Amino acid sequence: MAYIPPDNLAYPLLVQFNTGSTGSAFFLNHGSLNYLVTAKHVLLDKSGASRGSIFKLSCPAKLESEMTSVFEVTTSEIRVLVHETADVAVVPFGVRTPIEGGKSYNVAVNPGIRVIQAAASGTVSVSSENCVRGLANAFVGNEVLMYGYPTSLGLKQTPQFDYSRPLVRKGGLAGVYPTKGTLILDCPAFPGNSGGPVVQVEEIGNGMKKHSVVGVVSEFIPLAQPRFSPFTGKQVEPELINSGFSVAVAIDNVIDLIERDLATQSQMPLDRGEIMRQHLEGKDKVKTSVLG
Repeated sequence: MAYIPPDNLAYPLLVQFNTGSTGSAFFLNHGSLNYLVTAKHVLLDKSGASRGSIFKLSCPAKLESEMTSVFEVTTSEIRVLVHETADVAVVPFGVRTPIEGGKSYNVAVNPGIRVIQAAASGTVSVSSENCVRGLANAFVGNEVLMYGYPTSLGLKQTPQFDYSRPLVRKGGLAGVYPTKGTLILDCPAFPGNSGGPVVQVEEIGNGMKKHSVVGVVSEFIPLAQPRFSPFTGKQVEPELINSGFSVAVAIDNVIDLIERDLATQSQMPLDRGEIMRQHLEGKDKVKTSVLG
């Protein structure tokens, strides 16, 4: 029996900018809307500018035998919701309508997003209703799984793993930092992991486990190694190495960002039903399944 639900392996998305910058992300369903969730620094540089004019979004299929779903996103044509203090960003991706009894949906993508290819089984989205756990329910000592694309690892000329498929790292929840809304993970992160989902694994009885998204990978925690000049013997700038601990932004910040945007959008004169109809007419569509 698989330890990780097979669909969960399709959670993480690979973000690739036309400038070469990469990162991880995932889809989140909130009500009738579908969002792309990632770390703020994956999409924007320190000045707040986009890391490129276009990025490709590659989504693993639910079945490994199927092709990957691919989207092309033009950054000048999308809305990017950025949290003021937390390292998270959200892109309204599209509007979904139920099919197959409500477990699967068609998503009509928003302007600026183009479907390049779509797997028959669709993509996988996280449900904000029953597949996330907030900071108050993230428990120190619980096991966590980090999903993402650490593209900085390995030697590209002699690849040791498939860079187009996500890697899963298992660790533990080492601590919580409520004043910053972050989680401390006993699990190393590397460039490329940023923006990927962090999943908490909870025992719920009778040998059953519940997998819930609790955060978004943000950064590794460095360890400052003292260094001394070989010429003078004096201490110089320390070398910063990966301590094996990392920081994830709690999913609460993502939900807060979305809810505040929806409250703002509700003040617009056009009602949401009309917006939905406009999106569904003549837009690219892709099938998505919701885990919950």
